[in-house]
Amino acid sequence: MKRIAYGMVGGGPGAFIGDVHRKAIGMDGLAVLKAGSFSRDPAK
Repeated sequence: MKRIAYGMVGGGPGAFIGDVHRKAIGMDGLAVLKAGSFSRDPAK
């Protein structure tokens, strides 16, 4: 089965809701994270 590629903005380390969303979208194994911006600090 083809997997859905997705990107995410926000939800980096320490962000509760981002972790919840990543876990939820990964539950059925049909999605793969391809890109993201998890902090406004480029060093992170």
